[in-house]
Amino acid sequence: MRIPLRLILLIAAAAPAFADDYPQWLGERRDNVYREPGVLQSVPAGALKRLWSAPIGGGYAQVAVSGNRVVVLDRVTKGAVVREGKKRLIPGSERIVCLDDVTGREVWKVEYDCPYTISYAAGPRTTPLIAGGRVYALGAEGDVHCVELETGKVVWKRKMPGAPAIWGYAASPVIEGDLLVLLSSGKPLLTALKKDTGDVAWTAAEQPDPGYVPPTPMTLGGRRQIVQYHPTGVMAVDPADGKVLWELPHGPEQNGVTIVTPVQLDADTVLLAANWTGMAAVRVAPGGASAKFLWHVKGKGREVKALQPLHSQVVLRGGFVYGVHQTGALACADPKDGRIVWADPKPLLGDAERVQWGTGFLTPWEPAGGDGPANRYFLATDTGELIWCELSPTGYKELGRAKVIEPTNRDAGRQVVWCHPTYAHQSVYWRNDREVVRVDLRAR
Repeated sequence: MRIPLRLILLIAAAAPAFADDYPQWLGERRDNVYREPGVLQSVPAGALKRLWSAPIGGGYAQVAVSGNRVVVLDRVTKGAVVREGKKRLIPGSERIVCLDDVTGREVWKVEYDCPYTISYAAGPRTTPLIAGGRVYALGAEGDVHCVELETGKVVWKRKMPGAPAIWGYAASPVIEGDLLVLLSSGKPLLTALKKDTGDVAWTAAEQPDPGYVPPTPMTLGGRRQIVQYHPTGVMAVDPADGKVLWELPHGPEQNGVTIVTPVQLDADTVLLAANWTGMAAVRVAPGGASAKFLWHVKGKGREVKALQPLHSQVVLRGGFVYGVHQTGALACADPKDGRIVWADPKPLLGDAERVQWGTGFLTPWEPAGGDGPANRYFLATDTGELIWCELSPTGYKELGRAKVIEPTNRDAGRQVVWCHPTYAHQSVYWRNDREVVRVDLRAR
């Protein structure tokens, strides 16, 4: 069979020589670092090129990419997408949708009935997890599916016990060994399933409010453990059996909005950040069975005195922490004591001083081989722009920006995109409530 030249060129354009996958929340190494070489260092003339766009339903769920497959979760309803408002029963279905990486065409989908009882009912929140030729997906009401990546065949499924938190199941699952570990309803707090069968291996702890932080495997104090930050404290469990290794009270965080994934600062220290509680560092003792707070900072008033993100992931790089404060200011903090080094509202807000629940998605770029700049970042705004910038302890330097996608979700009196973009295959993948797009980032 003769393949048309146009298709050959399309495949060549969409398949770079160095192609990193993005199979789970925060990427292949789960560290929120983009490592592909050969990507654009500024916005080209004529802006960015879309490789494809595919229609999609509502949701906040990030795209996962593995090989020639793109997977995303969404929600479809008979009426309009419901974005804001109080909790109420809303009929509809959730879907796991698989697209072809080259064309964006649908390969398969798994759809299941899923009435929503949660607030902010646009759709699912979690990033699909792709591993071992399977997709693991957690819906907003606690539906868990294991699906074959190539065929869409359901291997197993189960429903998480207990009612979801007010904003639903929003913590992306993680695989640790042979287990799929999930944040639960609070009773229990954590659930580990056997990834091949879906059977419960263990459950751990109880809390009245689970929050929204993903379970985070780390080696601290020389011991492997799963750190779980929740609205009233932080704890770690043994991944083998769920036994609590250590626990510290912290907070409580208002409205239960512990959302940001903890960041490991060094071999023994983990960083926590939340909207109201502020930022804190926890040191784990040798042996990994006890811990203590090193410092805790919390801002007061309008001035940015502590890095307090709502749902913007913080980044550790070059000995400093960078992130987006809940007012929308981009900020740099010293991880030795949490002190703010600088805060700048202009990158995300322009001439505005602050917004409510400001958001930006910051991703360091560290190309393979270490031949790139040490302070280069991609910053995705909640208005759908992608910014190239340099960050250092001396401040922010913008290299360019381009519009990628339209904000279709409305919150805090403005249109927003509250979904983290995905960087893979020398492209950025991003979704709103209408479409998922793949945009070319190749330098050539």
